[in-house]
Order: sequence, then C-alpha cells, then structure tokens
Amino acid sequence: MISRLLALADGVGVQTKIMGIVVGLILMLGLGATYELRQHNAVALGHELDERAVSIARDLAARSTDLILTNNSFGLYELARDTLENNQDVRYVFIIGPDGAPLVHTFGGSLPRELLEANTVSPQARYHLEILSSQEGLIRDAAVPIFDGRAGIARVGLSDRRIQAELESSTRELLLMTGAVGLAGLGIAYLLTLVLTRPISEMVRVVRGVEQGNLESRVHPRTRDEIGVLGHAFNAMAESLSKSMAQTEEYNARLLRRNRELSALNMMASAVGQSRTLSDVLGVALDRSIQLSGTSAGWVWLLEEDRESLHLAYHLGLPSPPSPLHGKTPHNCCHCRSVLANCRATPIGTADGRCRLLEEKGFGGGIGIPLVAKGQVLGIMKLAMNEPREFSTEELELLSAVGSQIGVAIENARLWEELLRRQEVQRQLLDNIIGAQEEERKRVARELHDETSQLLTSLVLGLDGLAAEPMLPETARERAGRLREVASGALEEVHHLALELRPSALDDAGLVPGISRYLREYRLRHGLEVDFRTVGTDGLRLIPAAETAVFRIVQEALTNVARHAHAQGVTVLLERRGPNLVTVVEDDGCGFDPEAVAVSPLRERLGLAGMAERAALVGGRLALESRPGQGTTVFVTVPLAENSLERPANEEAQSATR
Repeated sequence: MISRLLALADGVGVQTKIMGIVVGLILMLGLGATYELRQHNAVALGHELDERAVSIARDLAARSTDLILTNNSFGLYELARDTLENNQDVRYVFIIGPDGAPLVHTFGGSLPRELLEANTVSPQARYHLEILSSQEGLIRDAAVPIFDGRAGIARVGLSDRRIQAELESSTRELLLMTGAVGLAGLGIAYLLTLVLTRPISEMVRVVRGVEQGNLESRVHPRTRDEIGVLGHAFNAMAESLSKSMAQTEEYNARLLRRNRELSALNMMASAVGQSRTLSDVLGVALDRSIQLSGTSAGWVWLLEEDRESLHLAYHLGLPSPPSPLHGKTPHNCCHCRSVLANCRATPIGTADGRCRLLEEKGFGGGIGIPLVAKGQVLGIMKLAMNEPREFSTEELELLSAVGSQIGVAIENARLWEELLRRQEVQRQLLDNIIGAQEEERKRVARELHDETSQLLTSLVLGLDGLAAEPMLPETARERAGRLREVASGALEEVHHLALELRPSALDDAGLVPGISRYLREYRLRHGLEVDFRTVGTDGLRLIPAAETAVFRIVQEALTNVARHAHAQGVTVLLERRGPNLVTVVEDDGCGFDPEAVAVSPLRERLGLAGMAERAALVGGRLALESRPGQGTTVFVTVPLAENSLERPANEEAQSATR
C-alpha cells in the first residue's frame, strides 16, 4: 500500500505535491480537532447527564417518602408525572415498593419486567447508575433507595438524544469550518507553488539541453533562496562537466585497459587453478604467460630448500633445453639476483650481458618475473622474445601480479602433492596394519582349531569314557557327564571363535561360501532370521584383501544388529551391478540417527569407522541409511576392475591362442 502511494506521488508534479501537502495538513488537523472536540464534548455531556439523572432520582426519592408512608397513591402518581413533564430528558419514572412491586410508573401499559430488573441498588448505597440500550438510544437509569431502602426505590431514566443532537450539530459546524479553511489553504498553496515552480521549470529546460549535449546552456537565477543557490551550483557543474569530458574519455581508456589486465589475471587464475601437479601448473602458467606478454619462449627456475641455488623446473619454446636443465645454479647469477632483490618484474637486456642464456639461444630481450607466495619468493620465470621492446609500467605491474598468482598455484600444487604422498603413506600403513591383523587372526584361528580344539576333543572323549565306566560310583559318573557337557560347550565356543577370527571357507572357497557359512552360525547363535541372496556372483572371486574387507564389513554390520538393533530379521544381498560388487545388509530393528552418530566421539563409532576404512582400502565406498524406528541399511560398493581375480574375455582369448 505504501509503495503504491509513493509510486503515485512520484508521478505528479511539485505543484500538485505542495498543494496536496497543504490540503492534507489542513484536513488532518481539522478532522483531528473535530474528533477530539467531539469526544471531549461527549464525555462532558455524558457526565452532566449522569449527574442530572442521579439528582432527579434523589429529589424523587426525597419527595416520595411521606407519600409512600401515608399510602398516598394519587400523590405518588402526580409526583411521577410532574417529574416526567418538568425534565426534558426524562423518558420514564417509576417507584418500587419495599416488596419489589412497582407502586407507580409513567408507562402507558404495564411496566416492562426487563426494565424492573435492569438496575438494582443496595440500601446502604446512595445511588446506582446503569446505562441501558434501547431503540431510542442509550438511557441513563438512576436508582436511589427511599428512606434507606425501607420505603422502596425511586428509578428515573434519562435519554441521551439531546446530547447526540448537540454533538452532531457541533460536528457539522467544525467540518464546515475545516472545509472553508481547506479551500483557503488550497488557494494559498496554488500561489506559493507558482512562485516555487517557475525557476524549477526553467532549470528543467536547461537540464534537458545539457542532456542533449548542449553544455553551454545556463540557468539565470532570479532569487537568492535555495533554488537560486541551486541554479548557481548547476551552472558551475555544467562548466566543470564541460572541462571533465576529456578527462572522462582518458579515464575510460585506462579503465578499459585495466579490465583487459584483470581479464588476463582471471584467465591465468582459472588456468592454473585447474591443475593439480606441479608440472601441470608450471606448464599451463608458462604457456599462458607467453601468450599474455607476446613473447616466444620461457623457462621457470625454482629455489632449492637451502634458498642458495635454483633448479630449472620447466621450459617452453626453446630451440633446445638449457644446459643446466639437470643441474643447479646459484641464484646470484646474472639477472636472477636483481629480480629476487627487487621482487618485481624486471626487463632483461643482452647487450650489457645481464642474461647469458638469452645470448646463447639468440633472443633479443626478455623479462624476469618473480614467483611469490605468502610474501616469500619461490623462484623466477623468464620470458624471452626475438626482438627487444619496451615494457610499460602497467605491463610490468600486470606481470608481477601474474607472478604472484603463479607462486600461489605452485605452493598449492606442492601442498597437494604432499597431501597425496601422506595419504598414500597413511593408506599403506593402514593396509599393513589390517593385513597384519588378519594374519594374526589366521594364526590364532589355526592354533585354536589345531591345538585347543584337539585338546578339548580329547577331554570330551575322556570324560565320555568316565561317564560310561561301570566301576565308578553313580555320583562320579554324573559329575563326569556334567563336565563332559561343559567341555563340549567350550569346544563349540572355540569353534565359533575360530570362525569369527577367520572362516576357513573364506580362504578355501571364496567370499560367497564364506559369508553363507558364517550366516548359518549366526542364525544358530543369535536366533535371528537371516535371508541371504546373491545375484550374478556365480564363480566370482576377488583378491584376498577385497574378500576380507567385504566379509569383515558384513560381519561388523551383523554384530551391530545383534547388539543394538533388537531386530526380528536381517537380509544380506551380494549383487554384481555393472563394474561393481554391491553388498547390502538390512535389518528391521530400532534404527538410529546417523547425524547424531556422526558427531559422537570416535570411541562410540569405531565399528562404523572401521567399516568405512576397509571399504576405502579396496577403492570402495560405504553408505548408511537409518531412521529411529525404521531399521538400518548398510550399502558397500567395491569396484571389480581393481579387485576381481577374473580376467577380461579378450585376455583369456589371447591366452588360449598362445
């Protein structure tokens, strides 16, 4: 709404705005004053009517006391009628006896029951005033006890019609006065706007002339007020505008040149930002720098860690590699010293022997650019040209900025290569740790199977023989039988522990049989329904590391189901999907909030972290889906190209041919 009003105001002239403001202020003040006076008068007249109602009711109560005590009904009627006729605003009068029955009233028919109960007063109160609503408007109903209520109650009702009539009359008079003042203000505002808008109209005419290119147009101020000051200021502006046109054109030319420089910097930043390795960064940077500077060749020297010598890291456009390509050179030779000292792009000459390499390769000149990152010089990039030329200050500043960008890219590339190296070392260490862990699992499982199981088997057989020996007492045979059961249980636990540590089927038959055998043991041990399905995995064998990783992930997922999920059933799926082996473990348990688990301490999510690390070691990835009350699903995707023992069909054909 406000925006529409502002848009409407913007579409009218100054004269209309001033006249509208004046008329609006007059109307606002007039209407506000009218409303305020009406409210004040309404309150004052209302109080006056209330006081009259109470006064008339008190007089009626005082005069009717003797008449009631003497049972003078005619006198009471005359008193009520006289009160009604002698008071202009009184609409009704009635007197109620001590028993609550009306003694006399001024209604033509019967006294309305609702009116009788509309206003009551206690004998201890002096009066009680109630405002009633009727078809004629509001009625002030005053009730006064007669002789402390022992003789009855006098009731008088006064109408506010006369008050409302007086308020309407005074309001009309104020509105007429406001309208008259508004018309007078409109006339005065019209005359005022004529005086104000005439110089503005002239200024608009001159401004339009300046807009069309006539900078010689001038305003002729006739007053000394703000508009006259504005006219003088406009004339001064027109004169300065005429003088600054040439400066603006020159500035635009510099701005265009600066935009081209920024475009070049952006191109360089985009080019080197897409490269990761140091060799790629240097190659792209050198190629783009040669294009940007209009040179024909270039090479990059980087400082060694001792910062006392340089080594040639890259070159481009040279007829043959520089002689120190595989060696080092001190950075205080020829032109390098001045570039490192000044830390800005510096032209290179050949006549004064400032760069021996330019002479050797037959170039006429060049420029040296320091490669800077974080305030530290990393090396020098030299650009060579066949014919010497002068470089402007802007070009040198641009090339210095390019050198800073390349320096940052070199630093990032080094950090990236260092990160990759550390990640590879970390991966190898983790791989070695997990490999050693699996080997230790194999050793412990083998010892449990070969030694501990045999000992327990011998113990079971011996106890079995004792339990069947007829020469022993019955209590001894019973104790031997119980010990045999304990030994058998221990043997089962050892078998289960050996299977948990390293199932023999995983090494002998592969991933699918190993998981299948583990799931049979899992059903018996935990009493859970497990649905195992395979799709497209017939004859599939992976490298041992991949089979171990997938098996351990399934094992950890099922262990979590048994410990935490409170599930009724579990589904395990192994499916070959294109180039990947997808493993899914899904349960119908209580589920959890993955986001809350992700931010929990590491010791509380070691199992999930270990599953993700095992998947990453074989180039796979692990995903988890779960919601409270909706179960949990674990997805593992392992690429077959890197982990499968199967050979491609063309490779098998070639082997058969040979």
